[in-house]
Formats: sequence, C-alpha cells, structure tokens
Amino acid sequence: MKTVYLAIALICVANADTIHPYGVPSPGVFAVAAAGAAGGGGGGGGLFTIDNCGAAANCSVASGATGPRSTNISGTADPGNISSGKSFANFGLIKVYADFFDSTGGLHGHAAGLADAGWVDRYTISNALYTGQQGVFTFLMHVDGHLFAGDPGGSSGFQLGRTVDTGTPNYAFASGGQANQVPGDYQETINQNLTISVDFTFGTSFDMMLRALASANLSGVGDSLLGGSSGISDFYSTIYWAGVQSVTVGGAPISGYTLSAASGTNYNQSFAPVNPVPEPGSLSLLAVAVAAVLWSSRRKR
Repeated sequence: MKTVYLAIALICVANADTIHPYGVPSPGVFAVAAAGAAGGGGGGGGLFTIDNCGAAANCSVASGATGPRSTNISGTADPGNISSGKSFANFGLIKVYADFFDSTGGLHGHAAGLADAGWVDRYTISNALYTGQQGVFTFLMHVDGHLFAGDPGGSSGFQLGRTVDTGTPNYAFASGGQANQVPGDYQETINQNLTISVDFTFGTSFDMMLRALASANLSGVGDSLLGGSSGISDFYSTIYWAGVQSVTVGGAPISGYTLSAASGTNYNQSFAPVNPVPEPGSLSLLAVAVAAVLWSSRRKR
C-alpha cells in the first residue's frame, strides 16, 4: 500500500510574499479565501499558490487601503470532495474559516480550503525623553476558535503571525493536528490572549502586519486512504487586537509615550468585546463536526 504525504504547510504561503501581501498598501487590509483542488499522488495540486491566485486554486482576494474587507468561496474537486474558505479583516480585527470534506479517498481529486486575512499599518511610538533610543512594544491579541479533523485522514491548522518592516514572518502562535495522529477525531478549542513583542525606535515609524491563516485539508493521500475525511478551522469568532501591555526601555516599563497609526486606528484600546456573542460560523461548525462524527461512526460499524 502506498501513502504519499502532501507538503502543504501554511508557512509556504507566508514566505511567498512580503509585508504587503496581495498588493495591499500601508495602511491597508486584505482578506483572501481559496478552495478546490489540492492535488493527489504527491503532486500538491497548487492550492497553495494562493498568493498568485493560480489556475489550480479557486481563489478570491479583497484588499485595499481602507477596511473592512471580506471574501467567501467554495470549491469542488472530484464529486463529493468539497471545500470552502471565508475571511474578514479590518484594522484591529481578523476572521478566518476553512473546511473540507472528502468522500472518495484514494489518490486523486481532493479538495482543501484556506483563509488568509489581516492588516498592515504604520505605527509611531514617541516620547521626547527617548527619541532615537530602542524600546520594546508589547501588545495582546485575543484568539478564539476551534479546530476539528475527522477520521481517517482529516487535518486542520491555524497560525497567527506578525511581520515588522521586512518580509520575514514571525509566528506568534500556531496550532493544528490531524485525525490519524490521535485515536479517532482530533479536536481543539482555543480561547486566549497572546502576548506579542516588537522592537522599535522612539520617534521612527515602522510598518507591522498582523495576519491569520486557517487551513483544512487531507493530511495525506494514498491508494489505501478511505473516504470520509473532514476538517474545519473556525476562527470566525475572531482574532482581536486586545490592547497594549507595555512599552519598555532597557527592560523597564515607561509611561508618557504616545502611540499613533497612519490608519487613524486607536490601538491604545482593546477591540475585544467583554461578552462576545457566538458567530453563526461557530454554530455551523458544531453541526458539521457532529455530522462528520456520526458519518464516521456509521462507516466503521
């Protein structure tokens, strides 16, 4: 029996572009979704040429100098192998969602979903006492979402990254898994604040991108792979800028600084709601996950 694993890690997407992905300016917002053929037989199929919206990817891009931006797309490979992706972004807020269901198994005609969204802004931190000196800016991002991967070979993943002034991504958070790495299905719920730090120079502006990526796809393909795999990466409940934690010089916190942004966004505040209401995407996630579990249980019996 032959099994071929696909090299479709999200980092391949991030490394393919600069701090200004999809032509978005600074300040600017982007929301991208792709769904459809993910290849087979080890071919990879080209879904993750999403940055270029290649012919092998059913891809939608919404970007521009002002927010919000959103997009939603679905795709089919072989009949019964379906996927979707949707994303939303504005300054201070990101939502990403991807899913897939594979009914055929085997080597060919598989589908995968991907969502990619975020914003780029130009930040300036000033304090007359420290002009020209180095400091460290620490802020919070709140992440709320769910990952599901259904037996026998589903996979789902999520990443949140920030990039400052260069094209080198720095992932503050990454999570995900696949059904064939744990007994039965894989599930994970994430609801936490992430602490992210950035080096800067007082009085000197810098561009920073905050970006989230969600994926759902097969963990591998092969002539022994049965149908019925599924995956969901649901972070449509969302990723928020959750405020400034500190500005430090030489490791010591300081006060009396100003933080401004070219977009006019007030990043001194948190955009996270006190009591968030579940998004419709989260409710549909539960229904799809339950259906996938029931389908898998019937198939095994």
